[in-house]
Amino acid sequence: MPTLSGGKIPHVDWKADGHVCFDVETSGGKKGRNCVIQLSAVFVNKDSKRSALTFNELVYTVRPIAWAATKVHGLTNASLVRAKGDFKVVGKLWIEWLQKGTHGCQGVSL
Repeated sequence: MPTLSGGKIPHVDWKADGHVCFDVETSGGKKGRNCVIQLSAVFVNKDSKRSALTFNELVYTVRPIAWAATKVHGLTNASLVRAKGDFKVVGKLWIEWLQKGTHGCQGVSL
């Protein structure tokens, strides 16, 4: 899990430092029974321009994707055959991507 050094949220000047935008899609369904099926993120530089450093990966799950969720994000169980693995695998790739992109940011420890 990502943590913040010292347990405190560091001050970040978003206009000077840039930021990361995240998007997470789930399988939908009953509370406590849905799963993450896609992790996406992009670094936005200090000029509010989207950087080339992006992350977008599907996450495999055996749980069925609810039709209501498919109507929102367009993903189906058949879509997940392209996933690189389950949340343990893709989550690790996501953390590695964040570490590479935030290298040198003060106060952030992943």
